[in-house]
Amino acid sequence: GSNKGLEITLEKYLNRNWYLLFTASLFESLFKPSDGIWRNTVFSTNYVTNTLLGYEFSISKRTALNVNLKVAYSGGIRQRWVDREASVLAGEPVYDDLKSYSERSKDYFKIDSKVTLSHNFNHVTFDVSAEILNITDEKNIFSETFDPKTGTTSYTYQQGILPTAILRLTF
Repeated sequence: GSNKGLEITLEKYLNRNWYLLFTASLFESLFKPSDGIWRNTVFSTNYVTNTLLGYEFSISKRTALNVNLKVAYSGGIRQRWVDREASVLAGEPVYDDLKSYSERSKDYFKIDSKVTLSHNFNHVTFDVSAEILNITDEKNIFSETFDPKTGTTSYTYQQGILPTAILRLTF
């Protein structure tokens, strides 16, 4: 296998109540099977970006409210190549390994938001958080399945909107 790429990270540490972290990667992920031809791996999305932006409101000397937003964007995942005509004739999926992972699914996009109230005691911090994952309810593809009986492809998607609550005690 071979993985090559370029990565950049920009970070603004918490200062004047706000912070930022941005990462971007451009890459290719290849493998060479026994036929000696380099091909994309399932992980070769070709690019990934992540951004975290936050603001901290000081409530008191020991208490703060933190609000942040995370944005993830990347190329879509790669799937095995299905020979649709041969699959319909055979009544089961027939894969063409010479073409597998040659195309990507739809790009991946997700926005998460989080609000955290933190209070620092002596040697202990208590956090209460509310988080909403995938706030735009993006339909990001997790996998695809070809049905040779109908000749159609169906998709399994990653999670939709997911609200969570978190209580954390750090000591």
